Amino acid sequence: MFKFTKKAKKKLKMAESRVKFDEDSSNGLFIEEKYIPEEILSLILCYVDHKTLLACQLVCKQWQFIMQDFVWHKKAELSLGRVIPKNKSVPWQLYYFSCTKPFEKNLIKNHSGELGLNAHWTVTASGGNGWKVEAPPHGVPPLPDDPVFEDKVHCFVTSFYVNPSSRHAQNVDILSCHKFQIVDLIKEGFTEYLLDNFQPKIKVSEWIASRWDCSATYGCDFQLIGVKNKKKVRVFDFKRMIKELTAENNTQNEWIKVEYTFEGYGKGLRKIKFMHGGQDRRFWRGHYGSKMAGACVKVENPIFDVDNDSV
Repeated sequence: MFKFTKKAKKKLKMAESRVKFDEDSSNGLFIEEKYIPEEILSLILCYVDHKTLLACQLVCKQWQFIMQDFVWHKKAELSLGRVIPKNKSVPWQLYYFSCTKPFEKNLIKNHSGELGLNAHWTVTASGGNGWKVEAPPHGVPPLPDDPVFEDKVHCFVTSFYVNPSSRHAQNVDILSCHKFQIVDLIKEGFTEYLLDNFQPKIKVSEWIASRWDCSATYGCDFQLIGVKNKKKVRVFDFKRMIKELTAENNTQNEWIKVEYTFEGYGKGLRKIKFMHGGQDRRFWRGHYGSKMAGACVKVENPIFDVDNDSV
């Protein structure tokens, strides 16, 4: 005849003694035999770090309900420093990711050359007299009033074209000077779950200009890259453009913002490649080519894009 071991009997007894969760009961509100009102417990949990809160959700059904109904939403507001409209359509996971603060920050390092030419960038072409960093930019108005510059006055500047065919370039890699930077979203704090299931909007931008006395060409190539393994990568979305900065089209001697938003790009995104380049249009010795500053890649918080279903 089958007999339960003492350990099995103890577990069976514990299972039989468990109380079914009742939203209206005080189950889970007693700590060391002292009753703590739900409102007080909720406020206390709001000031616990977000990693510990994940474990707190496992304490009991009562705590899980309190956290998913109130705490995560309030915690996200405290972390972001702004009001978030209560929305039944927003899953608690988005509030959690908001607490980790990977959103809304510039993921491009050394965006304007303040750390020198090569820091965080890979130079793939340096034709003419090559790349240069100017501070402040020469021959153009001051940089626009944009927080992306962080009160710095640096910019990258390109040189003249070497290959005559590049004068009418259609791709960035034909231009005299070009370089790139790759943003690894996983290393920046985003998770595969977040990227695949919520597919947050990605905004890419940069300020560009040409001197008052010399027209120039600017090019960029923004790529979303999916990584299947170490050897295979897949570019499944991109934005490529070439802009002529001339007096004829009223784009010379002023700062112009180039920007693009990726959305609905599908599952698999892991990295972003930001490539830009340029050259002058008059073959002048020195650095009279297009200037660029404030390179920026930002992942928007999807918490504000969920269909409104406020309560």
